[in-house]
Amino acid sequence: MSHVDHYTRTEYRMGNWVYLNVSVPHDNQDLPDIAPTYQYTGPDRVLALEGDNLQLYCIYSGIPTPTVRWTMQTPTGSVELPSTESVLRVSPVTPGDEGVYVCHPHNAAGEGGTHQFTVEVEAAPVFEEGPEMVSLPMEETAKFTCKGRGDPPPAVQWTRDGSPIPGGETIEFSALTTQDKSVIACNISNIHGYSYTTAFLNVLSMPPEFEEHPQDSLVLEGDSVTLKCDAYGSPDPHITWHKLPQEEEGNGEEENGSSEDEEDTGELKDGELFEIKDDNLIIKSVTDATTGHYRCTATNKYGQVTAEATVDSRTPSSVRLTSESEAVKAGNVARLTCDVTHDPLLDVDVTWSKDNEDLDISHDDRITVSEESVQNGVLAVVLSIEASHGTDSGVYTCKAETAIDDHEDNTILMVEDVPAPPTLISLDCEEDSALLQWSSGGENNAPIISFSVEYDTDVAPGDWKEAVDELGSDRTTAQVEVWPGREYRFRVVAVNRVGQSPPGSLLNCTTPPAPPAINPHNVTLVDAGATSLVLNWEPLTEEERQGPMFQYEILWREIADDEEHLYDDEDEDAIVDGDDGLDEGVTEDEEEEWEKKVITNGDESVARVTGLLPNTRYLVKLRTANALGVSSDSVPTRTEKTAPAGELQQPGCALVLNASIRCTLE
Repeated sequence: MSHVDHYTRTEYRMGNWVYLNVSVPHDNQDLPDIAPTYQYTGPDRVLALEGDNLQLYCIYSGIPTPTVRWTMQTPTGSVELPSTESVLRVSPVTPGDEGVYVCHPHNAAGEGGTHQFTVEVEAAPVFEEGPEMVSLPMEETAKFTCKGRGDPPPAVQWTRDGSPIPGGETIEFSALTTQDKSVIACNISNIHGYSYTTAFLNVLSMPPEFEEHPQDSLVLEGDSVTLKCDAYGSPDPHITWHKLPQEEEGNGEEENGSSEDEEDTGELKDGELFEIKDDNLIIKSVTDATTGHYRCTATNKYGQVTAEATVDSRTPSSVRLTSESEAVKAGNVARLTCDVTHDPLLDVDVTWSKDNEDLDISHDDRITVSEESVQNGVLAVVLSIEASHGTDSGVYTCKAETAIDDHEDNTILMVEDVPAPPTLISLDCEEDSALLQWSSGGENNAPIISFSVEYDTDVAPGDWKEAVDELGSDRTTAQVEVWPGREYRFRVVAVNRVGQSPPGSLLNCTTPPAPPAINPHNVTLVDAGATSLVLNWEPLTEEERQGPMFQYEILWREIADDEEHLYDDEDEDAIVDGDDGLDEGVTEDEEEEWEKKVITNGDESVARVTGLLPNTRYLVKLRTANALGVSSDSVPTRTEKTAPAGELQQPGCALVLNASIRCTLE
């Protein structure tokens, strides 16, 4: 392998010149690191224009190739710039880029020193506000403004139709004439350039024309009215007002030229009756003296136009309801009378409203409106409500309206009706009681006297019964007794001197079931031959059964010899409930000693016990039970002796519990 000299070459081109800095190392040695060496930098002072591109050069050679760090000096210290290249580029230049920049070349071999650049930023002229076209009537003042910015600040020069005229940022032309029409130009300039713009000055010359002319006015006596008159022209027209005598009253149309009799009427000025404001005529109070025809005249040097209007007045309307309040009882006719006066030359429309809402008479046949009489200019308008009820109560308004005014009056109608239905708020049902809370629906103008709580059940839906009545008017809660195991519906009614309210809202609840609370009453036991006994009783009602799977349970056993002394009275067929504890229930352990018969028909009231021994005395018990258990009530206990064997029961009939007849035949 041949020997090749190693060398480094750093090159930078500028124009037609090429600068080379060549370093040749010793043979068979690695290239050493070389610290940054100056090659080229741009001018130390740079002038840049706002909006242009700026480049600052800081070219250094070295091994490895140097990196350049750039900073900018500010009043608060040095600021690091993001560029790390040999050329710092700023685009576009803004005034904030003015300042001192420093480049810091460096590489692994060391620092290359620093180089400083001072950058100044200036700007070519730019318009901030230029002159705009002006079009004005004669004798007005035209104003033009020309403002610019730049660095250095630009000079302002005006021309008119190409000829220079003096002026600063603003020039004016007063008392314009048609000879002032011209092209106005503004030029702003500094050492970096200029900007130029033009505007046209137009001077108008035209006779008056109306933009707004007075309108005929119909107002109430004593009111004020404004007649407007606005005209334009060049020069601006002069506006005058006149009140025309009867013989000069025109047709109100716009006219050109002047009236021969105008001088006779006299120009209107500010005073007791009139005020002139912004060329408009204000009539302070319209009376017989100020009604009539008025003329507005607009005049300038090129002509004159006139316009007329008529001012007339009417008597104000009035409305009065004959009473501040009316009270009637429900079902009677409520009558409200509204007396209306109005100017006979005006039509009047009378309407009624209730509680600020229009009364729609067409959808309620009970309500009629009639005009009953006209006396001394007063119209009586009557609102009648047949078969009135509480919801008709409220504030009624009678309103009379004409083309130029409206008036109204109010009265209060109070219909004494039965109370509004109360609202049930809550219902809490337990096994044997229910707690209700309600709110009143409203008295309907007659104080509530009392409340009543009603209920029905799933046993007899729709068969409403009173749970509690005559509760005080201040009551909003009640606790009532209920049966377990039933579905209840509750409602509340209110009573006042007129009557009872419709039922209020319903709330439902189902009470939890429980064992029967009572055992049957009016229990009797009779023999039915040598081997059977008949038991009669009064069946429990649906409510008293208190739960599902209700049944009657009959228990019997023979009376032992050692118990005979308890039943030595042969005429006694019953043990009085509670006597000597013989009416107590039968425990589960004792049930093995008793025979038992179950009757699942809750409406049953009689049962036969068969398979007994002849001429034997028996102890019989009757109790109730359901799916929740056996009744805890005292158990009816009866005794009876069967007939001797072979003995037939005597024929005949007997009344059982006043509800059935039991008969035996020979």
